[in-house]
Amino acid sequence: MKCNEIKNVPYCDLRIGVMFFFYEDPINYKQQIVELFHEYSNLIKEEFTSYRHNKDMGFNILRRKSEIYFNGIIEKCDFESTQHLILTNAEKEKMQTIKFEMMLRNLKPEFPVKLPNYMYFEFLPTIDYTEVYHFIREAFWGIPYHYCCCNLLMGVNDYQDNRGRQYAVKWARQKTCLSDYYSVFQNIFFHCELENKIDGPNMIQGLSRKLYDKIGLQKLIDECEDNNIYHELGEDYIIIAISEEELPSNDNYFRQYQTLYHMLEDIILNMKKPQMYWKPEEWNQWRNRFNENA
Repeated sequence: MKCNEIKNVPYCDLRIGVMFFFYEDPINYKQQIVELFHEYSNLIKEEFTSYRHNKDMGFNILRRKSEIYFNGIIEKCDFESTQHLILTNAEKEKMQTIKFEMMLRNLKPEFPVKLPNYMYFEFLPTIDYTEVYHFIREAFWGIPYHYCCCNLLMGVNDYQDNRGRQYAVKWARQKTCLSDYYSVFQNIFFHCELENKIDGPNMIQGLSRKLYDKIGLQKLIDECEDNNIYHELGEDYIIIAISEEELPSNDNYFRQYQTLYHMLEDIILNMKKPQMYWKPEEWNQWRNRFNENA
């Protein structure tokens, strides 16, 4: 089964998802956040049409240019309360081609659980793979991210949440190298444990020093070189990619994902399943799909 066979429009469809996590207060990185959104806008070359800002349900029509609206929110925000923003060009009967989501707030010492801040960027899989890689690479120059994960995944139309998630999980179960935005990237159990554990192998991922030290930097570099896994070392992070130049678009890359799984095994979370759409045995089987010893 090839990736171009994956389609349940307008509920869900194949996308590339990039998610950055960090624990620093966003009030100190306003300019970098604006610049990252600007770089994303340059890549997608489209305008968002709807937004949801700090409310649980429903979308409003976006009547300004996306960057003007976004910059205005960041400029006036002090992040003392959580800022949750979704931007999309989806409609009820049309799957989005672009999506952005952020959850940002200053982290207080009295918070019992330190959930990370995150920013999520969604691309069509037709984008040049190297552009996505360089987008991630340059993002690490601006903000000290704790973790970044990027993979082919099932994007879900926010106007069709329930049905879309059902279809997305169905496809994820059938496609070994595919992630599911709802089940993994947005899994609250993953977010709660992210300080010390990650989700699993991705086609591109960035690890902070706190994460790669748990494996050992030299060990990680040696294993990347021995297994032909592309890697790039920054001042306090490492970026690892299944491929340097080509989108890993089908299960022919299973062996590389499996290799990366075993390289990162010490920091991969035994993640609990989301509340809906997965049976326990299905979830356990899917989560262990890269583990030869399971």
